[in-house]
Amino acid sequence: ANDLRTRLYQLSDDSMQGRRIGEPGNYKGTAYVAREFERMGLKPAASGNSYFQPYNLMTATLGPPSLNALEIADGSGLTRQLAVGQEFYPHRFSATGSVSGAVAFAGFGISAPPLGHDDYGGDVKGKVVLTLDHEPGERDPNSPFDGVVTSEWSTAWRKALAAQEKGAVAVLFVADAHNHPGVANFEAAARTYWPDKPPRILT
Repeated sequence: ANDLRTRLYQLSDDSMQGRRIGEPGNYKGTAYVAREFERMGLKPAASGNSYFQPYNLMTATLGPPSLNALEIADGSGLTRQLAVGQEFYPHRFSATGSVSGAVAFAGFGISAPPLGHDDYGGDVKGKVVLTLDHEPGERDPNSPFDGVVTSEWSTAWRKALAAQEKGAVAVLFVADAHNHPGVANFEAAARTYWPDKPPRILT
């Protein structure tokens, strides 16, 4: 306990400046962790016998509105174009491309074989899957989805992978209004997700 307390105080000290990327506190913090690894006898995993491993940081950009479109057709020839940033926005992991298909509702869009749960009761091949945000029983301590802790199964990327494995061509996420009935400011959420000026990380 004392050892953990010492590390906690060291890494949260004001001199670490929050350990933000590119700032002196970050370098001090990472150097401290590397020294602790060495002290404990851990072998470096990176090349050059180093504890520091370089990697490529991937970022996403939204692009112009003309490349981000969502059109809904009711089957009678009437269509409606939704406004990006006002009525919908794509996820950062969305692929660049264009698809179309009939819409199929898949509940929460969760396929969790280890838990014996699968929201895909029908064939969704070639279809656009419509799913709810979050997960069932999210306020139930006895929920198989990690109780009241948000489970990995409910993340958007995990749901997208599940839809892809089932053969869907796209996924639409909508608010779980039953468990989250509060009025949300959708435009503010879209601006937060895709800010006008993307944050830049200094190197």
